[in-house]
Formats: sequence, structure tokens, C-alpha cells
Amino acid sequence: MFNVLENSFHDISNEPFDLSISNTYIEYIMSADNTSQQINKTIRKDVEKIVDKCDIEDICAQCDAASNKTVSYCRCWKSKKFPFCDGSHNAWNKETGDNVGPLVITKKQA
Repeated sequence: MFNVLENSFHDISNEPFDLSISNTYIEYIMSADNTSQQINKTIRKDVEKIVDKCDIEDICAQCDAASNKTVSYCRCWKSKKFPFCDGSHNAWNKETGDNVGPLVITKKQA
């Protein structure tokens, strides 16, 4: 059994080119600017973590006040009315092929 494992081991010490490519890729990943991978590019960047709390009664009141009886919350981080959706995701989806949309809350009619 030992010989089978020993023979199946692939010695990469004689492949400096492959190691060079691997090391270069690892260095690239490690040095990449993490801010370019951020989803939220503009909204409340002065706080560590954005948390919005909404009282259920306030949401119900907003639904009642809306002509279509719904409230839409942004999930794309591009809305100028954040945390509410302003439809900014439509242009983003068209530009990038993404498929993000809002969280839509509707109050059930009694």
C-alpha cells in the first residue's frame, strides 16, 4: 500500500514555472484592493455596519399610505432613498446582467 501512495505522489519541485504562476496568483489575490469588492459603495460609509430597524406598525402605516399598499426596501445598495427602493436596481440590472430587486412588503387586506 505504501508503494502505491509513494508512486502516486507528484513531485512539483522540478516545476518552477508552475510554482511561479501559483505564487504570482496568490500574491495578486492577497494584495487585491478589497474595497473594489464591496457591495455598498456610497451609503453611510461612516459607520461600521448599517442596521435599519423598522417597527412593524410603521411599516403597516406606510403600506396604508401608499397608493398600491406596498412598501419596497432596497437590496441593491444603490437607492438614493435608502433603505427604501427607488428603482435604481433596474439600471444596474440592465448594465450588468444582474437580477437584484427590492424586498416588497404588502399589508394583507382584512
